[in-house]
Amino acid sequence: MHARILAARNRSARRASSKDTRRKILLGRFFLRKHLFDGTLSELLRLLDPFLTRPADRNIFGLDAAVRSENLDGLSLKGVILIGALYLELYKDNDRELLEKIRPILKRSSDVKLFERANGYQTFLPEKLPF
Repeated sequence: MHARILAARNRSARRASSKDTRRKILLGRFFLRKHLFDGTLSELLRLLDPFLTRPADRNIFGLDAAVRSENLDGLSLKGVILIGALYLELYKDNDRELLEKIRPILKRSSDVKLFERANGYQTFLPEKLPF
């Protein structure tokens, strides 16, 4: 009986982690494209600079390089997730505004459900970011 309960908890935790990662991917893609389209990659890098503390994460964006590259073509999935985590943090007090910004890119019903519930609006921001 104890093993079943533990397995159910583990499945629930994995599902929650997967949903959180998917939210970050959607946000990261949206804001990366927005900065690319607006020509404001330097602004994105300025925002990421104090947010990223791990050397491996900073290296993804060339933040420790002598000459910083603003060419983010072919950015890894990890980079997109980090951008999503940054914007979750930046909008943590105004999640409704964030949801309205990204609503046009939410094409799949499962993605929409990540951000809101059918029975009314619910905040989707995690209590604490894992980064």
